[in-house]
Amino acid sequence: MGWFGVVFKEDISNVSEYLAVALTTGYLGSLTTFSGWNQKMLELGVTGNWLFVVLGFLIGLFLVAFSIIFGIETAKGFKWLLRRLNVTSGSETSRNKIKAKDEGFKLRLTVTVVLLLILGLLWGLSGVLMIAEFKNGENSFLWIACMVGPLGVWIRWLLSRLNGHGLGSRDLLSWIPFGTLIANVSAACIMAALATTKIYVSF
Repeated sequence: MGWFGVVFKEDISNVSEYLAVALTTGYLGSLTTFSGWNQKMLELGVTGNWLFVVLGFLIGLFLVAFSIIFGIETAKGFKWLLRRLNVTSGSETSRNKIKAKDEGFKLRLTVTVVLLLILGLLWGLSGVLMIAEFKNGENSFLWIACMVGPLGVWIRWLLSRLNGHGLGSRDLLSWIPFGTLIANVSAACIMAALATTKIYVSF
């Protein structure tokens, strides 16, 4: 989130607005709903472990906050490294504005390619870990979620078109982001169904 959604979002947007929306609203929106964590906290609450529920929610919030901070700082370091390697544009004087534009485009293209390679590697690693855990008879829900994340990108992007549109011809309740609401509610329902199936199958 710190890399794609904060530090490099403008650079990615300059290359492609669609890619920026896909990486932030789509992929990160699908990957970072934290519904699995919240589902586990609710399961603990049902069994009466309220102390663990409170601690779990607090730890989850701190993990989210510090992960974003860590992502922003590492992305800033990577951007500084690119500038040190003379990939960034120099001073934008009247003499070298065309050269600065070309170098700025090269920087944005380099950043986009590197980020896509990182995403591809993470997706492939998720697949390997999912297969390994499935073969060992372990719970591989996390890696399955990472594998279907790209599909969630497109679904969430399509649903985001409903945001800003209200109900009926008068656009009632247009302030409600219906696309995001549908995505989150359906994800929560799917998680609840999977959790119920898991409990039923366990018995």
